[in-house]
Amino acid sequence: MKSEPLPENQLNPHIALPTIGTILPIAGGSSLELQTNKQKKDHYRLVNNVAVQGPIHYIEWSKTPLTFSKQDLNLERYPHADVMVIKANIAAWEINRILIDSGSSMDIIFVNAFDQMKLSRNQLQPLDSPLVGFGGKRIEALGKISLPVSFGDLQNARTEYVTFNVVGLHYSYNAIFGRGFANKFNIAIHTGYFCMKMPALHGVITVYGSQKEARNIERAIHKS
Repeated sequence: MKSEPLPENQLNPHIALPTIGTILPIAGGSSLELQTNKQKKDHYRLVNNVAVQGPIHYIEWSKTPLTFSKQDLNLERYPHADVMVIKANIAAWEINRILIDSGSSMDIIFVNAFDQMKLSRNQLQPLDSPLVGFGGKRIEALGKISLPVSFGDLQNARTEYVTFNVVGLHYSYNAIFGRGFANKFNIAIHTGYFCMKMPALHGVITVYGSQKEARNIERAIHKS
């Protein structure tokens, strides 16, 4: 029997929805056809490593709480569905139009921005594995490079090296910060408030996205 969700005006936002069933993820299939015993052993070793629980290892920044409040809300329009676009200092260059994408496993600089930074392509190292984009298509990558990324000011700053894949595509963004960046800086992102926070030596650094820039990029993409 088909079920219909309650209309929005009949939902109580302070009461949890009842659970009417459980939907499990799809497993197996042609993408998981393991041809050799070695492939099977490697796969099961990886699965078991993920499943094993060990002691919790706290890092240097674990002691710094990252919280959000109404003081962090500084938007032209709210609520919204805009992607988060920021600027950052990469290798001593202020780079604008950086997309924050926590769904991406890669940190990317697009070739146009890379060339404007006057970095030599001879510095690029071969990739460990090919880049695969949405839909399973291969993406042309020129190589990878580790570059310093910096936030904050003279009173409170944070700089870490991030390994970027340099992609030979002309894109509306100059770079994409993915999970590697997020984990390296230990950031907390509030997409609704359009800001992110990271611990630093003298307190928390708050980085705000540009809602205006995000919408300008979106309009340019639709026009093209």
